Amino acid sequence: MRVLLLIFSILVSIDALGQEGILWLTKEFQETDDSTTAMYRRIVDFYNQDNTMHVTDFLVTGEKYFEGSVVYVNAGLPVNNFKYFYKNGNLKIDGYQTVLKPSGFEKFTTKEYHSNGQLRSEYVGDKSKLRIIQSFDSLGNSLLINGEGRAMIADEYNQIIWSGRLKDFKMDSIWTAIDIKTKQPIHTEYFAKGTFIKGSTMMNGQLINYKKESGYVKPSFIRKIETIAKAEILRQIPKNKRQPEYKVGILFRNGKPIQIIHLRKNLNEVKLNFHDVPLPEYTFMERGVPIKSLTLGLRTIKVD
Repeated sequence: MRVLLLIFSILVSIDALGQEGILWLTKEFQETDDSTTAMYRRIVDFYNQDNTMHVTDFLVTGEKYFEGSVVYVNAGLPVNNFKYFYKNGNLKIDGYQTVLKPSGFEKFTTKEYHSNGQLRSEYVGDKSKLRIIQSFDSLGNSLLINGEGRAMIADEYNQIIWSGRLKDFKMDSIWTAIDIKTKQPIHTEYFAKGTFIKGSTMMNGQLINYKKESGYVKPSFIRKIETIAKAEILRQIPKNKRQPEYKVGILFRNGKPIQIIHLRKNLNEVKLNFHDVPLPEYTFMERGVPIKSLTLGLRTIKVD
């Protein structure tokens, strides 16, 4: 009888541990108790001492979606080595990244693949600077080698693709963002040797043109998404006549611009405060280049 009770106790303990290791996540990677409305099933493989946990995520339909380490407090943020997969099981993204404290990327390397297994692109980043190394089409034809040629960049969720030409690792000529679902262009930008000149975007059904701005700009003007969609550098002249530079970027969600943030170059950081929008994953775009997809809350991201 004692043996049977011991076996029963062990089985109960194993079952309890197994349940603790399974999480149900919404499409925004928020935990939920309702498995019927979840999009992902997360298995926590083990916990690390650096405030990360190694997990394996599956779609509720059973296909593996992600494998790697994520941050405790922000379960949608990959760190160290990680992999994303297509529904057919082929590797989609093979990446590595380290994270600054309290948040922000120190460096990352990423290889992206077409659904047929062919390498699509390879890029590296250092403190949020992105450099595309090489890019190929689905047949393996070279589009970009050592910063020269045509480049295509997709976000992690395959919702938008940016395509254009690079010259000496710099964006040059016309770059276009296409909505993968509708196949329609949604953003167009023009560059000259890496310098953003002008662009246009569809926002709330209206075409908004934007360009590089200089001179005195009121701080409130930076935040009006109805007035300006994107600018590379804005300058504000304070009372002491110093002229710190401001970069302006857009936060996109599902391929649509939702909020503008400004980056104070002299402080090398920006506070992101979201009051009117939920906090799922976003892709931070600067001058048309997706720096990285993050799950953003009230946090400070280190920038250059």
